[in-house]
Order: sequence, then C-alpha cells, then structure tokens
Amino acid sequence: LVGYAMAANLLTDLDNQKLAALVDPFGIRTFALETRYWTVAEKNNQYITLSGMMLWNRLIWMGAGSLILGLACWRFSFAERASKGNARVESSKAVRKSSQMAPVAVCRTGFGTTLSQLISQIRIDFFSTIKSTVFVVIVVFALVNTLSALLLSSSEGFGLKSLPVTYNMIDLIRGSMYLFLVAIIAFFSGVLVWKERESRLDDVFDALPHPTWIMYVGKLAALTLIVALLLCIGMGAGMLTQAAKGYTRFQIPLYATELLGLDLFRMFCLMVLAMVAHVMAPNKYLGYFFFILLVVADTFLWMMLDIESRLVNFGSLPSYTYSDLYHFAPFASGLQAFLIYWLLCAALVSVGGILYWQRGRETRVKARLVEGFRRWRGTIRLASVVLLIAWGSTGVWAWYNTQVLNHYETADQNEDAAERYEKELKPKYEGLSQPRITTIRYDIDLVPERRSIELRGTATLMNRDTVPQSELCLNLADDYETTIQLERGTLKEDLKDLNYQVYAINPPLEPGQTLKFQFTVKYEAKGFENNVTRTDIVQNGTFFNNTICPQIGYQTQRELQNRNERKKRGLSEPELMPPLDPENLKARSVNYLSSSSDWVDVETVISTSPDQIAVAPGSLVRSWEENGRKYFHYKVDHPSLNFYSFISARYEVARDEWNGIQTEVYFHPEHKWNVPNMMRSIHKSL
Repeated sequence: LVGYAMAANLLTDLDNQKLAALVDPFGIRTFALETRYWTVAEKNNQYITLSGMMLWNRLIWMGAGSLILGLACWRFSFAERASKGNARVESSKAVRKSSQMAPVAVCRTGFGTTLSQLISQIRIDFFSTIKSTVFVVIVVFALVNTLSALLLSSSEGFGLKSLPVTYNMIDLIRGSMYLFLVAIIAFFSGVLVWKERESRLDDVFDALPHPTWIMYVGKLAALTLIVALLLCIGMGAGMLTQAAKGYTRFQIPLYATELLGLDLFRMFCLMVLAMVAHVMAPNKYLGYFFFILLVVADTFLWMMLDIESRLVNFGSLPSYTYSDLYHFAPFASGLQAFLIYWLLCAALVSVGGILYWQRGRETRVKARLVEGFRRWRGTIRLASVVLLIAWGSTGVWAWYNTQVLNHYETADQNEDAAERYEKELKPKYEGLSQPRITTIRYDIDLVPERRSIELRGTATLMNRDTVPQSELCLNLADDYETTIQLERGTLKEDLKDLNYQVYAINPPLEPGQTLKFQFTVKYEAKGFENNVTRTDIVQNGTFFNNTICPQIGYQTQRELQNRNERKKRGLSEPELMPPLDPENLKARSVNYLSSSSDWVDVETVISTSPDQIAVAPGSLVRSWEENGRKYFHYKVDHPSLNFYSFISARYEVARDEWNGIQTEVYFHPEHKWNVPNMMRSIHKSL
C-alpha cells in the first residue's frame, strides 16, 4: 500500500515517472503509464504484454514477494517463543523471606483516588499500546507514506512549482496518514477492550475497588492520546518539510485547528463507535465485525435513503474551506454547533458503553442489561439525564437552523429538478426569441460582517431579432430573493420550485425596439446551514459573479449533465456543441459566456464596509465615504462580454510603474512578503 501511494506521489514529477512505474507493487500505475497514449480503439482491442516497464515491475515485485515468503517460512515455528526477560528471571527474586511482614492494604476513596486510578489506567494502556510491535510497524509505514507524500508533492505538480502552503500540507497529511490512523483505531480499540480478558486477568481487575467507568474512559482516553500523538508527528513532519523547502510561514494555529481540532474530533467519534462495538460483542472478532458494520451502515444507509442531514450521520461536520482572507468565518457557527451536538451524542453513547461494560464472568445479554440498569443510579444517572437534555436541545437548535431558517436539497432532489426543468420547459421555451441586454448598471450594497448583499440592476433590453417578442423568460438564482420590474411586462407564469418566471410583454417588443428592465437581488445569511451554500458572500473576501442576476431564456447548463442519470431518466444525449453551420444564425448568436447578450456597456456603484476595498469591472471613476461606508464607482470604457465578478476584502495595495504603465496589486496583509515576486511576475508578463 505504501509503495502504491509513493508511486502516485512520484508521478507528480514528470522526471520520476519511470521510477513510479517500478515502485508500485500492484503494477496499476505501471499499466496506466504504459497505456496513457492509447486511443479508445486501441484500449478496446489491444492488451498489454509483459514487456518494457511492466516486465521489470513484475520481475522486481515477484522477486521481492518470493524473498519475503522465503524469510517467513524460514522464521516460522509452531512453538511459542519465550521472551528473553522471562528466560532470565532469577529464582532468588521470586522467593520471599518468611521473616518479612506482609504489607497492610489501605483502601482510600475520594476524588483524588479516583483521579489517580484514571491516570494510572490511561498510562498503562497508552504505553502498552505504543510499545507493541504491531503499533510500531503501522506507525513506521504511516510515516514513510506521509513523508514521501510531503517531500514529493508539497511543491511539485507535473513540472510546475508551488509554495508548500500549510493548507496543502494538511491535505497531504490527511491523504497519506489517515488510512493508517483508522487502522490503528479499528485494531487497538479491540486490543484495549479485550486486553484483561485475553490475558485472563479480568477476574483480578474486575475485583479491584474502582468505578466501572474508569476502565472505559481510561482506554478511550489512551486511544485518543495515541491518535493525537500521531497527528502531532504528522504536523511536525509537515513543518519540517516546509522548512526544508525554504517556506517558514508555518501557521501553527491552522495545523492545530484542523488536525488536533476538527480531524481529531472525527477520529474520536470513530473511537467511540469502535469501543461500544467491542463492549456489545461477545468476543473480539465479532467486535471488529460490529465496528465495520456500524461504519458502513452510517456511511451508506443515509445515502440509500436520500438523507443528507448532518443530524443523523454520526460525527458528521459541515464541509468547509480555509482561506487566508476569512479563515473559517462563514463555516464557524455550523462547525461549532455540530461539533457540540455530536460530542454530546458521543458522551451519551459512551454512557451506554459504561453501563453495559462486562465486569465479572456474566456474558448473557439479559443479565448484563439488568446489571447495567442497576449501575444507572447516582452520579451516572444525573450525568446521562443532563447529557440527554443538552443533546436534545442542541439537536432542536440545529434542526431549526438547517431545516427552518435554511433549506437544502439532496443530490436526488437536484437531479429531479433538473429533469423537470428540461422536460417541462425545453419544449416550450428553447429557441424562443428573447430580448438581449445592451447596457446595464449595478448598484450594490455589501454588508460583509452579516454576509448580506442587496444588488439593484437596471438594464436596457433590445429586440435584435426579425420577429416581435411577446415573452421574457427569466431564470432566478437559488437562495436569493429576487424581484422584477419590467416595462410593459406582467407576470404570466411563476414556477417557484424551478426558479423560473415568464413575463408577457404587451404590446410585443418589435425588432429594434428597447425596453427597461429592473431587478433587485437580496441575500442575508441566517443562522447556520447543513452545508454553507453561498460561499461567495463572506466576511472578508466576497467574490461573486453577475450570474446571481436573472438570466434570460432557457439555459441548457441547468439541464441534467450526468450521462448515466440521463439514460436512466429517459433523456437523450446532451448536445455539447451545435454543428458548425454558417446558416445557423441562432447558434452563432450565442457566445461561450452568455446566451442573452452580446457586447454590453457596464457601470457599477458598489458600497462595502469602511475597512474593505471593493472591486468591480472597469476603471475606478471615484471613491468616497458616506454614512460610515465606502463607495466605489467603476465604469467599463469599452463594451464587454456580459460576464464579470465583484470583489470586496480587506486588501492592501502595492503600486508600481513599468515602462510608463501604472501597476496596482491588491494583496492580503499577511502576504506582504510575496509582493515583490508578484510585481516581478507582472512586469515579466507585460
């Protein structure tokens, strides 16, 4: 597995492709390299032979496999080897002098004693695990895999150089180390739960004067510390790789937040599932099976039921993207809410594991349930009730935010909507003559701290066809509140579930005539979502396109794109491009960016917070401050294609001049060190 992963990392450098073909023990990368230039016809008719790199790969790894098998056969024995330490025990140390007095056992109770017992349990389980041969072997292979990924892929990509930035290093650590972490959790959860019973010391441990929860919590804490230790090692490897490549912006808080915060929490949820699976199981191997069954069911069951709510997928957190501009800001509230929700749930599941923990020789389910109910008293009963109330309250709050304040659609629902859009609207509106935008002005008010926007647009529509136009079809942006004002227009059809409106133009728009079209688009974030949908409107680094405005005419890009889904739903193959036909004026009138406009005149007035700079298409005419807000007026000095972006962030500006050309670079304050390189790149391109 490590060799296979290393081959993938080597492939990112074009100079290492032959080495990658030899390193892969499975020959999968070798096959891909040998056939990478085959045509479809060759792939359908030819087969690869044992020659070239494929022959060398098979010889190397068949030889390595034979060598390993030979060594294993040579070293194998049915006799159990005694450790050297046990063989050298001196009999004199095992004999006690009869004159010595037996020590008097003193039984202490209280918080200090309980804490001491817990720490002792954690210490014993932690060190016994990290000293085991299996653990050392897994960790060695994990580090080899991780270091190879970091060193080979951190700043290289198919001959291109990039900086080993922290977020990329974290992704590399995840991709190369986490499979081994899951293996450690799966394997050692069983080892720890069954350790005393397998060594036949359970009678002794169960008879000791300590609370039952200490065994469960101590083992869970030890496993958590082990995973945290490995994540710290991965973090150190990432920073060492960055330093070796001359990059010293380590961003330790980001490493800690992602690896020791969010990722460790996900791993902790896996640990809880693994521990409970082994507590419920009658033996260790069934415990492994129960754990795999729980993970597979939790992963695929909700998918099969078309349920994508984070409230049911155990340990699930909303997806997020880190940015140097806004850090985790738009995702923070959702991450915190679901983290608390699942942490409380994990604590409740752990309470169940503690109550059902086997203490003594009784293995029958009914008897253990009776014993668990007997244990449910005093502090543990109070704790479980408090946890249940807190978890339920957090769940209701999360449900209100994700289902009432906000809504989301599953993948199947989106596909159903795309199917309806095509089947219901395509026959009626595709090819219908529509007015085209000639000029447009935007007045935009951004409130970044509230993730709020109000966009008011005023456009001139012209009939550039040879026939009168009596209808205007509009596609509205999802999640935005849009209002329309159309000169001589009345709403004829409003399909809210498809975000589609049809306006009747009365009297019809004659060829060459124009009319005024006004619209307002509003959005403001409310609470938190199942997954953040509007990642373009953020606290710092807003970047949205004019596609949030109403789009004119039937839009083929809203059709179902997946070919297999189209076939399943009885839809024809999509037409990717119309045939090259000089007589097809309708197809020639559609450019690659817009089907509702040609070249347009654009003007924008955009306001934002006083600490941010807003950028819109065109040249800056003027800027000013009014009522505690910053305003910027931009105008395009020549007609433009009708696709552009609007930006607002806390930028600093670097100005320079090269051969009489004024240059401005907008950059994040933390990236000031890279401004000279950016200027040199701009001058080189000029």
